[in-house]
Amino acid sequence: MRRRLLIAHGARDRCLSSLAECALFTSMKWAAALRGSCVGPTRGVGRITEIHFTDGADLKKGDALFTIDPRPFQAQLNAAEANLVQSRAALDFAKIQFARVKDLVESRAIARQDYDTRKNAVDLAEAQVKQNEAAVDSARLNLEYTAIRSPIDGRADTGSSMLETSSPQITARC
Repeated sequence: MRRRLLIAHGARDRCLSSLAECALFTSMKWAAALRGSCVGPTRGVGRITEIHFTDGADLKKGDALFTIDPRPFQAQLNAAEANLVQSRAALDFAKIQFARVKDLVESRAIARQDYDTRKNAVDLAEAQVKQNEAAVDSARLNLEYTAIRSPIDGRADTGSSMLETSSPQITARC
């Protein structure tokens, strides 16, 4: 038995949520109505810019269904990568400053407080690098979610029996 996923789309609200869980979508007519609509994968919200299937098309697991505008997510990734470069530079500088005082504290040429301050600066810079690495990973993941793919094999269906609803609704039939 083939699986079908029907999308009923109301005229008022054009936002759908959690399409990452969706399998197969409705007719090209409904897909055309969705073009430019707001779609929320599990991690982000954006505009549908491309529709990669036609009504009645056989789809395999992993086939592209929709593309959400990747530009804002690419910008977030670029900003996160820039912050990571900046925090790595700050870490390198903190390590250089700490290396300068490391030997001086033992000969008591500087105060222990200066040593502790520089050591703390290295620890803080390392934490900032880890935080920015996580931000890059998150931004990269959000960018990947702009390509909505079919999680199962199946066929795109018109879903004409679902047209009466006035609010967006996603229904899976197996």
